This record gives sequence, structure tokens and C-alpha cells, in this order.
Amino acid sequence: MKTLKITIAPPLAFNEQGKRANNEDSIFPPLDQADIHSRLFMVCDGVGGAEKGEIASQIACQTISQFFAKYCPDFSNEEHVQKAVQIAQQEIEMYIKRHPEAQGMATTLALLHLHTQGATVAHIGDSRVYHIRNGKILYKTRDHTLVNEWLANEIITPEEAKNHPKKNVLVRALQGTNQQKAKAEVKLITDLQPNDYFLLCSDGVLEHLEDDTLCQILQSNNSLEQKIEVIKEYGRDINRDNYSAYLIALESVTDQPPLSTSIKAPASKPRTANYNQADKSSPTKAKKFQLLNLPKIKKAEATPQQDLNQIQPTNKSKKYVTLSVLAAILLLAGGLYAFFGSKEHVRTFKGHTAYVCSVVFFPDGRYALSGSGDSTLKLWDIPTGECLQTLKEHGGVVYSVAFSPNGRYALSASEDNTLKLWDPPTGRCLKTMKGHDNIVRSIAFSPDGRYALSGSDDFTLKLWDIQTGQYLKTLEGHKNIVRSVAFSPDGCYALSGSDDKTLKLWDLTTGQCLKTMQGHRDVVRSVAFSPNGRYALSGSDDITLKLWDLTTGQCLKTMEGHEGWINSVAISPDGQYALSGSVDKALKLWNIQTGQCLKTIEEHGGTVYSVAFSPDGRYALSGSLDKTLKLWDITK
Repeated sequence: MKTLKITIAPPLAFNEQGKRANNEDSIFPPLDQADIHSRLFMVCDGVGGAEKGEIASQIACQTISQFFAKYCPDFSNEEHVQKAVQIAQQEIEMYIKRHPEAQGMATTLALLHLHTQGATVAHIGDSRVYHIRNGKILYKTRDHTLVNEWLANEIITPEEAKNHPKKNVLVRALQGTNQQKAKAEVKLITDLQPNDYFLLCSDGVLEHLEDDTLCQILQSNNSLEQKIEVIKEYGRDINRDNYSAYLIALESVTDQPPLSTSIKAPASKPRTANYNQADKSSPTKAKKFQLLNLPKIKKAEATPQQDLNQIQPTNKSKKYVTLSVLAAILLLAGGLYAFFGSKEHVRTFKGHTAYVCSVVFFPDGRYALSGSGDSTLKLWDIPTGECLQTLKEHGGVVYSVAFSPNGRYALSASEDNTLKLWDPPTGRCLKTMKGHDNIVRSIAFSPDGRYALSGSDDFTLKLWDIQTGQYLKTLEGHKNIVRSVAFSPDGCYALSGSDDKTLKLWDLTTGQCLKTMQGHRDVVRSVAFSPNGRYALSGSDDITLKLWDLTTGQCLKTMEGHEGWINSVAISPDGQYALSGSVDKALKLWNIQTGQCLKTIEEHGGTVYSVAFSPDGRYALSGSLDKTLKLWDITK
């Protein structure tokens, strides 16, 4: 089967409220976050009005994009789409169970995925996908509406259908109900050519725009920017509905020889950032850190693992190794182990001149970001340990750092009372966000990358719009410093931990505190959501970790074992394990279900301030008072 290499012009989009009271449309990637490396695009039109249609459309975009990023980066078919839709419907249903007043919310879906075999197009409802070439529509999705059903069965005529009062009544939508689940209509398009256009749009775009007019706009000699503006102008000031669209223009489509099946391809590089220095690494080095299809963590199983630092290309001349040589290698390995330390230790990253407060993995695990008491952030290449970029503009300690979900941006929070938005490859500060009256201790990106959450010494949390740099809400209720904040996996809730010894669960739509969890006897320094959003983990100065049921607010489990207060906690991507870092200089790996400590790692020369799981759950990263970051293979 041929493999295609598709290049596109910078994708263009709009997401307009129209004359509605609120905007229930969501798009992916979020506005101004798509680039020429983007391959997945969605437009979702929320249904439900007061029933929170905008939440349904957001959940759909978030859940489906996460599924595609994990399971189908290079190819997708109907099975992939239906599975992603099923998961999105489950998430919507879970939200409705937590918020009965949202019963009835739903969303449409228009989806385009460009990949090595062509383009996968999918839709549910009346949001459309067009494939247009040379001013002609090659493919257009068929609206799932009641009027279209009547038209297909010849109950009404095309003239009657055009302005029928029930033309917007959907017969299929992505929703959370106990009824039969809606399936997407999916098409794989393999006939792609340069200068083809794909347009994804909600029905609001089509309120005053006919297909013939659309084709004329795209066939004109105007620039791509002018074309999207003309399409947008058809809805401006006269559109009753929200109206949103994505316009994607193909620049080139070329055949490539298929990948060799004898060699496993290394983990893919990030699509939304171009770390030029990392590309200089040799093929041998590029194989040293591979995150695909790695074994799950197992307790008390000594499964031999290949040392990342010892991987070498195979050579037939080395096929036969004598027992004496093998014995020498084993003795050497033993000596190296004794010299370098524990079997879990993979790499140490040096470069900061003060303690490392915060560490985080890049979304695909190839890079790391750190924040330090030296007022800088550093971007690291995981395979080589090289510092790729130092980000300098803060006027004080950088307490917290985060990558956007697509890896395009980084955020930091500082002693200078600000948040900063960065372009990591260049080290350029894009935006400084001001609003807190005191030190900003913690920050987090929303799952869709459009918002940020911060916690401060001014006792508040703030919700920020990344695009504008303005805060949208201030969440008040804590009686002391807010040390840690986290977004729920669906982006609808926030979790916070405070010096007032409590955790709080917040509804970000209303800004209201839903639950206050009490049980710690001292400062709560770190909090984390479980991947399914049902549980929370916290670490405290009372030297315990606690697992919480967010539905009831009850403490389910207390984990003890550290000898000093706990600075940082993290939950593995599969939700089975926890990491903690403490003032006792140790990292601990925990089985969440049993509450047992599976592993203690003590190699830092000072307090462990921050811990993080790699995206595959195999590796851990830690930052310490000793000015270093360390990478650990926690399966060993």
C-alpha cells in the first residue's frame, strides 16, 4: 500500500458567537493553535442551550483529540473513529450524571484526519465537511436531520426542504443517553491532490452561504486568508447562530516508499514544535529513548530490561560472543552499577544554578521542562541530556512549569507574581499574564490548551484565557496560600491544595466550590486528578498521601512511608500508580489500589521538590534541591 506525504498551508479558522447569548461551538485545534504540522481538525456544534451544549462540544473535542493522539497519529479508519466517538459519549454521560441539570446536552461532529493513507472524514449531525477541487465539490457530508430523512423518503420536495421549519431538527447527535449510541458516518478519501480544499463548518456558516458561492470563493485568486475572511463575512452581524469553520488547503501530496517492517520506527517527534538542536542527534542516539509499546509496571518482578545507555546497532560479526567475554561484560556492568548508583537511574540533567522546583515531560516524552530558583526555565532533550534552551525573563523563583497539550507552548509561574507564556524552541516570551497580588505557586493547562489555571499566595485561583492573557474568573474560598492546582481530564473542574490543610473541588463553569475535603493535619502541597477524573491524590506536610473520592469527598486511603513532608505527587497515565517526592530526599512509587509502597529511590542530594510520570508511565522525572533533574526507569 502506498504511503502519502501530505503538506498543508497554515490552517485557518474562526469561532464566532453570532447573535446567540453564548457560543456553543468548539473547534480543534483551538483558535490560533493549528499549524502546518496539524493533522486532526474538528468542528463541534453544541446542542442544548441551557443544558450546556458548549460543554458537550468541548468534551467531544478534548476526548476525541486525545484518543487520536494516542492511538492513531499516522492512520485512522472507521474503527478508530467509532471508538473515539464511543469514549466521548461516555464522557458526556458521566458529566450528565454529575450534573443532572445538563440532561439533554449533545453535540454535532465534523472531523478531518490527514494521514499516510489519505484523509479520514467523519461527521454526526449537521456540521459538514467539504472536499473541493477546482471549484467543484468532490465530497460533502450528508446532514443527519429530520428534513433530510423526509427528503430521502420523498415525503417532501427539495424546495420544501430548503426553508422547512424543522430543518435544524437532528436525528443523530453525539450525546450521553441510555438509548442506542449514535455512530459517525465515516469516509476514507484517497484521491488527494495539491490545491484541494477541505472545509469543516457548523451549520451556522451555511445559514447565508450556498454551496455554489462557497466554490466560487475558493476558486478565486484571493489569498487563503482573504478566502476565510469572505466566508466569515457571510455570517457577520446577520447570523442568528454560532458559526465556526476550519479551512485546510493541501500544498503537496507525494508518494513515499513504505516504512521497512524489519526495523521498529522510533517514537515520533512532536508535530507542533521543531527543536532543531534535537534533530542533530545521531541515529544511534535517537534510539536510546523509546516510549512506544513498553511493558507495564509490575510489582516484585525482576524482568531484565535493556539499558538505555547500552543500546547499539546490531552487527552480524558480533553475533557469537564467548562465555568469557560475556562474563567480563557482566563484571563491568556490576562495576558501573556500583559506581553510578541504583539500577533505576537513567540520566542526570545539570545546568541550573539553584534548586529545581518543577519538572514536566513534553506530551510525547522526548523533552523535559524545568523551573528553578535561579529564575529560569530550561528545555531538555531526554535522549541526550542536553539543555536545548534556557528561558529567562522572570524576576524571581520559577515555582511551576507546564507544557500545552499539543506541546506548542509552555507556561510558568513565579515569585514575581506573574505567569508567562513561552515559545519553547526559541525561548521567546510570548505573553506576561498579571492579575495575582502575590507569588504564583502553581499553574496548569486545560486539556484543550485554551485556558490556564493558577494558584497563589493571595489565597485565590484564577482561570485565564491563553489567547488574550486575561483572567476570566477568580476562585475564592481558601483561607491560606494555594500551593497546587490541577484541571480535571474533561477540563470542567479544578482541584486545589492549600496551606489551610484542605483540598477544594471547583466547577469552572460557575466558579463555585463544589466540595471541601478535610483530613490532612498540615499544609497540602500537591494535588492530582486520576485519569478518569473520579479520584484525587494529595501530598501534605503531615507526611502522608491521601486518595479521595471526588463524588463523596471522602478519604479512601492514607499512604505513609516518607520521613518528611511531601512536596509533589503524580498519578500514572493508567491510574494504577502514584509517585511522591519529599523533603527526605526520596522518591516513592505506590500501588494506589493497595496503598503499598513498591519502590523507594534515594539518590538526590537534597529535597525532592517535583516528580512527574512519562506519558507511557515507564519513566519518572524528579527535580531537587541539589540543582539537578534525574530520569528514572521505574520498571527496574
